[in-house]
Amino acid sequence: MVENLRKNNIEFRSTKNFITEEPYYEIVKWEKNPWYENYDEFEVTPLGRYHHKKLDYYVSESLFHREETCYTLAIFYNREDEIEPDLKTVSDRPFRISDDELKNFVEVARYGFDKIIEENREKRD
Repeated sequence: MVENLRKNNIEFRSTKNFITEEPYYEIVKWEKNPWYENYDEFEVTPLGRYHHKKLDYYVSESLFHREETCYTLAIFYNREDEIEPDLKTVSDRPFRISDDELKNFVEVARYGFDKIIEENREKRD
């Protein structure tokens, strides 16, 4: 596995698919977690989910324990017969970040491409 790289609040990282548990790489944006230690605005449902008292949404209890939360900007996809991966953005998210964040995005994306290509070459040899 390739080592993660974080530049300010933009990170290239490895993660796993929740269903298949297959590993993959992504680029995420970290930000302050609005739910951190914020139990007061939520009520616990009979199923143990946390429902916002005024707005209609649910969050996982684990979010109350993390100072930061992240969302995916882009995902690397390996093609079976290619060494170079594809990088697919999630909608237009990378185009809605600041100029400084975009520079960090490009830097961690270049790092990701280089390391994934290196990893793929090692797997073929």
